[in-house]
Amino acid sequence: MPDRMTTPPILIQSRRTSADQTRTTSLTLRAIRGARFLMAWACALSVSVLLMLPMQAVAQFISDTVPPEQLEQWLQRMSVQLIYPESIDVGETFVLHAHVHNGNEQSVLVSIGVQQDDADLYVLQRCRNNCGILTIEPGQSRYITVGEMYYADATLQQMPSVTIEPVLAVMPTDSGVSLPTPSRTLDSVSIAVDNPPDLPAPNAALSPVPERQALQVADLREPDDQLLVRDPNTGYDWMRLHATVGLRMEDALHALATEDYLQGFQLARASQVEQLVLNYLHAEGRAAQALSIRAPSADHEFGAPLAEFMRLLAPGISATALAVHGVTADEPGIWGHNLPVVGAASVYGYEGPPQTGTYRRGIGLLTTRHPVVDNEGGAMTMPGFWLVRGAPERQRADDRASYLDDELLVPVLKIGDNLYRAVLANVDSQRGMFRVSSLTELSSTNDAPVTDNAASFDESSGLLMLPDLVLMQADGTESAASATFRLMPETEPPAFELISLEE
Repeated sequence: MPDRMTTPPILIQSRRTSADQTRTTSLTLRAIRGARFLMAWACALSVSVLLMLPMQAVAQFISDTVPPEQLEQWLQRMSVQLIYPESIDVGETFVLHAHVHNGNEQSVLVSIGVQQDDADLYVLQRCRNNCGILTIEPGQSRYITVGEMYYADATLQQMPSVTIEPVLAVMPTDSGVSLPTPSRTLDSVSIAVDNPPDLPAPNAALSPVPERQALQVADLREPDDQLLVRDPNTGYDWMRLHATVGLRMEDALHALATEDYLQGFQLARASQVEQLVLNYLHAEGRAAQALSIRAPSADHEFGAPLAEFMRLLAPGISATALAVHGVTADEPGIWGHNLPVVGAASVYGYEGPPQTGTYRRGIGLLTTRHPVVDNEGGAMTMPGFWLVRGAPERQRADDRASYLDDELLVPVLKIGDNLYRAVLANVDSQRGMFRVSSLTELSSTNDAPVTDNAASFDESSGLLMLPDLVLMQADGTESAASATFRLMPETEPPAFELISLEE
């Protein structure tokens, strides 16, 4: 659908893709992140063309170098299409996307958020990897994943619709502009809510609070060394982070391989850290779910208990705004100027009464990347390591694509005559949308095996074909599958939509 730059009434159009047909199959429902796939796959997506003229400003623009008229002109030359479900069931989680066109003559940094207050039942959870912020070149269009909307109230309530008030923020990348960033409210959108005829039941995701036992401090090598935190709910032992702060990556891996007292320990995945945090909060009687503890949208009610969690995992923290950082086994990536990094999981909280502003935005769990090399001669300070004992080890295959913890790893991907290693992150389970988070060309000397059923990308058709895919479950089980994805046009980083999946 072409972008429109005129000012007729808002157009509401529905579209169904071939991927919508695959969502109705029980096969797809059982596959990737099965619990999250139990939503309404068959509902059509509506595209609301939100035209930017005229608009009401939500902030006064201050700039020493660019007049306010120019700032407003930059905003007026942007057009946005929001993509969202036509209707949802009460309490259902859904993902908000946007197709943004830059009609300016210069590049712009675009961000789309949602205006909301503490009374809103639906809360926007921004993407983990900042995919809601993107640079768009002049005359180009891009898809943006704005974030996931989830039902944040403990008890379901009858409501006819969900109202979303999106805000577009634009910052030119080639001009010096003082804060605040120029922003405009877009036309609000409404999504119908299908309510049951009877009184709504409690939200199973939040209430009642699952019964959990409290985490326990334990000894590792000597009496009273108190180097471990034991989770009786899973049977896992966790090394307290303060014991490993400052170690280099190679030192930590060498110790895991050679030290007897570390036998059985491994780098934990971010999903396991998240479960540890949830178990702690549930043992404290807190009604928390995965979405509600992920920074930066976690509610401030968890700030104080998370501060106690951090003192338990890393004693000695004394700052008012608390944070613990640890390396995980998640996929590595890049940082800044191609510095190699490792996956990391951080937990934020604070002490004292509930706070707002920046402190509220910094509450909860955040998965990120952390550099592991010297930066121009100055050693980067390493955080601790999330080391766990007792959790089942999950080893990805070197020659087969595999899916685990919302990441699709393709160790050998054939594109034309070249081979690549690709990592795709799942950014929308309902639509089966994946975004490329890493693409590394394999050297000619690499002995990567290429078989008849190797993963491949056809540039002419835009199809990504994975004939040999391993679906890895959290309980240690695996299943074989084949999948086909279609490249979504005008996406940067490239995004793919799942169009078929067979086990």
